[in-house]
Amino acid sequence: MFKEIESSREGQAADLTVEAKELIRVHLTENQDLVRDLQDRLRMAQEESELQTKRRMDVEKMLIKRETAYEELLDRTASNQSMAVEDIKVSSASHGRS
Repeated sequence: MFKEIESSREGQAADLTVEAKELIRVHLTENQDLVRDLQDRLRMAQEESELQTKRRMDVEKMLIKRETAYEELLDRTASNQSMAVEDIKVSSASHGRS
């Protein structure tokens, strides 16, 4: 069975004209070029995606740092305001006694 298929293929290949073989080569070359082009595009898209991911991670880190600094500033401000309110109460109480 395999020998029949093989001999059939050989007969078909021999039946191909030079023009047909050249046309097949041209199409194969064009398809290979298209595949290479698509691979290059895919590689560039992956690199761009990796760069965007890195940028996003950097921005997220910066945001976390700023949120932490803001919370610390807010805590200090609230603490300072609490101390100022206490000072006012103490001052008012001491003026009220005078």
